[in-house]
Amino acid sequence: MLFRGGPALRLKLGRVPIAINLSFLLVSLLIGLQFHDARDGSWAFVASWVVVVLVSVLVHEWGHVLALRRFGREASVELTAMGGLTISSDGRQLPPMASIIVSVAGPAAGITFGLLTAAILPDATSDFTHVLAYQLWFVNVWWSLFNLLPILPLDGGHVALETFDVAARTPGGAIAAMSSASFLIIAGGLAVFGSDYLGWILIVVALMIATTVGRIPLSELQRRAVTARDAHELMLSGSLEQGSNQLLSILAETPSATVSVEAYTTLAWALLHDGRFDELSRLDLQRIHPNHRGLIGAAIAWFRGDLATCAALVTHALAVGSVDPPPSYFRVTFGRIGELEQLQSWLAQLPPDQAANAQRRLWASLSASATS
Repeated sequence: MLFRGGPALRLKLGRVPIAINLSFLLVSLLIGLQFHDARDGSWAFVASWVVVVLVSVLVHEWGHVLALRRFGREASVELTAMGGLTISSDGRQLPPMASIIVSVAGPAAGITFGLLTAAILPDATSDFTHVLAYQLWFVNVWWSLFNLLPILPLDGGHVALETFDVAARTPGGAIAAMSSASFLIIAGGLAVFGSDYLGWILIVVALMIATTVGRIPLSELQRRAVTARDAHELMLSGSLEQGSNQLLSILAETPSATVSVEAYTTLAWALLHDGRFDELSRLDLQRIHPNHRGLIGAAIAWFRGDLATCAALVTHALAVGSVDPPPSYFRVTFGRIGELEQLQSWLAQLPPDQAANAQRRLWASLSASATS
């Protein structure tokens, strides 16, 4: 895992890698100096502030980590000058509701920690205890509540974005959702803070709109891109037929629809896995990831009976390609009498080192297929 932000203290809590960049500690120290100035030169208040911020931010990020684990994802944590960042080890996007839960889990963990420390700490019988209790409450409760504001890149902003993203899949949904959210923020803010804070409440609404409107699917083409992303998630989760049918429907209606290379490649493998060669052969090979193009192209050539092209593509893919054929590859291809033997003769004509590598990968795929 590559961590950004320069020199860092690296450690592990359980299975979770954590990087604490020096910039995080420096910014915490600079903010903490205000306690030093206010307390007649006592560095204990500065030290307590740095420790409180470090522990509290880790608690916040740990909330995100636990939520990600709930959805089967591992994660790493990085602390930078701008705060904490939880990075999923899986680059796949979570479903909207799962993403909202993960976003809320961080502030929820912070608020819970703040309430627990407030209940556990004894009554403030000294200046230090009083300041420590205030620091814990301020960082964990007030910062967490601020983090729930519907403004990107705050956690509340990600919740708003996911909500508007889902609403935008129907015409007018995003506008209706944003209008409703704006009304609720204004009404709730006036109820809690009164009309004296109307200006600040309107600023929050304006920032919410400004930071989210450019990232939600308002046009039909954008909505198709979101649907394509959902179809990709379905295929990755194992629903190959449902996800591939959904993505094929999008491509049939709008061939130029915004479909990622990853989604298009997954679609090709899903169709190949299910033996849907008619649909597979109609895909545009140039939209498939280059590392996968050889094996997919070889399967299409085999289906069309173009054994010369098939031989060139599959032998090259097995000899020097970066992608191993999945267990299903030779279960749905090279099934006609004598074809596997013909493939082995093609491989035998390669240079010795490439031939050995190709044979190894061929037999690994065949063995996996036999045991799956």
